[in-house]
Amino acid sequence: MCGLLCVRSTKPIALDQHLQALELLADRGPDLTSYGHRGGIFIGQTVLNFSGDIEYYQEASGPDRCVFNGEIYNHARWSAQGDARLVHQTVSEADWDRLREMEGPWAWIYTDWQDIYFASDPQHERHLFFYHDDDLWIISSELACILHYLGPSAHKCLVDSTVKHLPVLDHAAWQGIQRARPGWLYKNMRRQQCIDDIRSWPRQTFTGSYQQALEDLDTILAQVSRDMTTPSQAITASGGLDSGLLLEYFPQAVPYTSCMDKDPVSQTVDFGCRVDIGLDQWADSFRKVTRRLHHPVMSWNMISLDALLDSVEERAVIVGTGADELFGGYPYNLDGPVSPYSGHLFPDLDRLTADYIVQSGGVDLMGADIVAGWHGKE
Repeated sequence: MCGLLCVRSTKPIALDQHLQALELLADRGPDLTSYGHRGGIFIGQTVLNFSGDIEYYQEASGPDRCVFNGEIYNHARWSAQGDARLVHQTVSEADWDRLREMEGPWAWIYTDWQDIYFASDPQHERHLFFYHDDDLWIISSELACILHYLGPSAHKCLVDSTVKHLPVLDHAAWQGIQRARPGWLYKNMRRQQCIDDIRSWPRQTFTGSYQQALEDLDTILAQVSRDMTTPSQAITASGGLDSGLLLEYFPQAVPYTSCMDKDPVSQTVDFGCRVDIGLDQWADSFRKVTRRLHHPVMSWNMISLDALLDSVEERAVIVGTGADELFGGYPYNLDGPVSPYSGHLFPDLDRLTADYIVQSGGVDLMGADIVAGWHGKE
């Protein structure tokens, strides 16, 4: 879980101010900090290192620079030197076909010290916020860095929400601050081209039996889980469809479950390491999340995850976000053709895909990324 920051200014900005902004991302990258500063462009990151080449981050000179947040699970197919170096090479060559073949979440910012490019993955797992005016461009993993530069000139704005949670699909709750559209390439703060789109991924009709479908799905999930396994790993368990999949496919991971002392449902769940969250602790996490998020809380899951991660020792945590949306795990999938998130928002998409984009991409996945980053977890 790395923190990314890139700034371009027509007016002089002291290096100390850039480093203070990068320090706001320190929790996301406890292993080291890496940056470059040339002319009016500053680019840097805080690094949580799993599979990258540590020397790569320490290379100070070069004709270009790339900062990357994510994990490319199949990076060895192209490079034995780690995924960060692979992403840098891929982006510098504009090899979008290879980027589409990479498995795993990613967000990156790249500059040749003339132009700035950035993008985030089409499956909505990593994200970037950005702001620009005539004098200043800022791209970052979190709103706090952008607000650091804007200071008193930043203004909150009202955000319409037609669903129970507050999704962040294109705009944050601040005037002029946007979220990069997943799968799109931005050049110099303008959306340039779609390099990957979840809606364009191949679809085919399965003609086998129900049992064959289960076996195929089991094969896929088992392989994906093996690719995502690290020596020190935790999973979150709550008793739902997500948790059932995690317990099945990550048997070596340490399971954690959070239980509220006033919630009769959570009291019935007890997998592995049980973390009891009292009302006072929940309230403390709520205050911390709202203060650090600089945005209305997108989901109550962010609060419980923050409280839970206070007790997790492992560096990598697998959460089940997305399973209910992808596999129809909610009750409304049994009694109606339209989910709360489809139809009026994405009339051209099937309801499960719409569920995933709005609920997972706009709320839960980004919330998990941000909250885990505050705890130095991947």
